[in-house]
Amino acid sequence: MVKVIDLRSDTISRPTKLMKQAMLEAIVGDDVYREDPTINELERKAASMLGKEAALYVPTGTMGNLIGMMVHCPKRGSEILMGDLSHTFLYEQGGAAQLGGIHLHILPNRPDGTFDINLMKSKVRTGDIFEPITSLIVVENTHNMCGGKALPMKWLDELAEAASSLNIPLHMDGARLFNAAVYLGIPAKEIIKNISTVSVCFSKGLGAPIGSVLVGPKILMEEARRLRKVLGGGMRQAGFMAATGIVALDTMIDRLAIDHQHTYRIAKARRLRKVLGGGMRQAGFMAATGIVALDTMIDRLAIDHQHTYRIAKAIENTGSKYFSVDLKNLHTNILQIWFDSEKVDPVKFCERLAKVEKNEKSILGKEIAVKMTPMTKEFMRLVLYHEITEEDVQDAIKKLVKVVDLRSDTISRPTAVMRQAMFEAVVGDDVYGEDPTVIELEKKAASMLGKEEGLFVPSGTMGNLIAMMIHSTRRGSEVFVGDRSHTFLYEQGGAAQLGGIQLHILPNNPDGTFDIDLMKSKVRTRDVHEPTTSLIVVENTHNICGGKVLPIKWLDELAEAASSLNIPLHMDGARLFNAAVYLGIPAKEIVKNFSSVTFCLSKSLGAPVGSVLVGSKKFIYESRRLRKALGGGMRQADHKFIS
Repeated sequence: MVKVIDLRSDTISRPTKLMKQAMLEAIVGDDVYREDPTINELERKAASMLGKEAALYVPTGTMGNLIGMMVHCPKRGSEILMGDLSHTFLYEQGGAAQLGGIHLHILPNRPDGTFDINLMKSKVRTGDIFEPITSLIVVENTHNMCGGKALPMKWLDELAEAASSLNIPLHMDGARLFNAAVYLGIPAKEIIKNISTVSVCFSKGLGAPIGSVLVGPKILMEEARRLRKVLGGGMRQAGFMAATGIVALDTMIDRLAIDHQHTYRIAKARRLRKVLGGGMRQAGFMAATGIVALDTMIDRLAIDHQHTYRIAKAIENTGSKYFSVDLKNLHTNILQIWFDSEKVDPVKFCERLAKVEKNEKSILGKEIAVKMTPMTKEFMRLVLYHEITEEDVQDAIKKLVKVVDLRSDTISRPTAVMRQAMFEAVVGDDVYGEDPTVIELEKKAASMLGKEEGLFVPSGTMGNLIAMMIHSTRRGSEVFVGDRSHTFLYEQGGAAQLGGIQLHILPNNPDGTFDIDLMKSKVRTRDVHEPTTSLIVVENTHNICGGKVLPIKWLDELAEAASSLNIPLHMDGARLFNAAVYLGIPAKEIVKNFSSVTFCLSKSLGAPVGSVLVGSKKFIYESRRLRKALGGGMRQADHKFIS
């Protein structure tokens, strides 16, 4: 049997037994209402450890950085200074510009992750009518593309002094901040004492399956909380919640009729029913692991650093003229292996490491596959994490040395079944498409709704936002929605705020429908003075219309009209399965004429977190890219899906 040693990234690390047990036993609540005690505890702990007033739990570092940049740049025409090798510039899809409308101004990074402070000061712009206004400076620590370097404290102090004199705040992408703290031998709060906001990941070296935290002043964290809502909440390694989604689909649909009966009895007694909106619910199943990470994983990061050094030293000792490592500047758990690009193809080299040749067992004593990431044409990267044991390091060295010597080329609470599913979920890295439970959920959801493919997203808000943006790729697009729809009333105008899409409202009838003839009369088709109608959105069941189920006859008439106009349909099907139970027909029959549909696992179906967006293969491909930009690229999300 081939032994696979996966060194592509520490994001692939899986949770410890303590983390899984914490998820199983987590006390949860509704975090949108700030009623999740586990998340509240995690935020307090993170803020205290990092010396800041407040903290906000977010699903991914991408979202943490995006929110950090947006809270500091609330005005149009803002500009941010950052390094040209920074993760925020290279690998977050230009989210600051794409979603925040913020101009990025890059400075050349030095090999140690710093940049020239005098050069930075010369690039600051302060309100000239021809220029954007410099509003923020971003640094990264440890610095990924500079080989996991810990930024020198002297340089950080000098940068803080310069930024203060310019009255410009600092944000740190501290995805691996605790790695820097271990390397420098000082508390993390000392490193960021002069930084306004910091994003820190739990899902890299600290080993939690999902999640990051943004820390900073209380006033900024309040604004950050609003932005997190409109961005749709995303999460890293969200399988721990996703696992609950499969159980929900398998066991919870038929029993919705009981909820309907209970609702009727309450209504008859004239009791007020409380209507809950979207967002990420009971995210404490991930936050619980963050607490374990902070309590148990920080000190052991030094072991990862030692393992990384040993691998680097072994490569150096080969004396190969085609490969090199920089031992002197190796700080943490990220190792860059440089090579002669004329002699070595990085993709083929990584493929060779992952492949087992016939004679390798006799040479190495076992069959070993090592996974690494080719980053550029000049270097590849490996990242160590807590699951890489002493034996793994020895085996990885054997394989690497052999291949180098040959110069070869990812408010309802869950039921007991859901919790158990989360505990037992088989996980992988969903960003790399390697989370088997997420894949299973997406296939199951697509099949149940009669669509080609599905995409797991953290919230219905994100699902709807992605759908509207994919269907409205051109600037000047307009989307029809009901005036009482959730997308119009309760998703912070995300279509306009983040997608640049105009919403055109139509009066909802009491049953959740709207006048189709009126809709047809409002369609606009590329007149030079007008936006172009690109999509029609309906909601089923309809929240503000009292949970009404849209009549099938009306849906058929709407589909016929939309087809004649060549305008696609999207359904906000947050409670779609409630509609299916009420109508007594399969959900796929309701959505047969819809191009895309979002439905929630975390409402009546009882899963703690998550929604699924379904549509054509091409549509989901584009949606997957956009999910990453929005901060919803989830690692090992299957613990949510199983439920």
